[in-house]
Amino acid sequence: AMANSAVRQPVVLVIDDSDDIRNLVVAILGKDHLVKTAEDGRSGLKLALEKPQPDLILLDVVMPGHNGFEVCKLLKGNPATLAIPVIFLSGRADVANAVRAAQASSSALGEKTGLASSI
Repeated sequence: AMANSAVRQPVVLVIDDSDDIRNLVVAILGKDHLVKTAEDGRSGLKLALEKPQPDLILLDVVMPGHNGFEVCKLLKGNPATLAIPVIFLSGRADVANAVRAAQASSSALGEKTGLASSI
């Protein structure tokens, strides 16, 4: 089926210092999503503000520099990004769950999904 260009692809931002994890998410979600990737919190925060803004952020907990919890606090403290759901990643098992959540939420795009654990 041809993608209808009028329908915006859901945007997922992956903030993870592991190349493997970023590539994995791109490989799985890249077909139906615009996947943006950042290898540290600082560039992730910058990407979160750039248009098109992410509909969902997958965030690694353990990273050099800002850890995931610090990045999340900054995202939630900024009016421009506070409504974006964040899913924490802390390993490969989480990636599978996060990807499923991303797929579920993008099918329900438009209505804010109750998918982010309220942080």
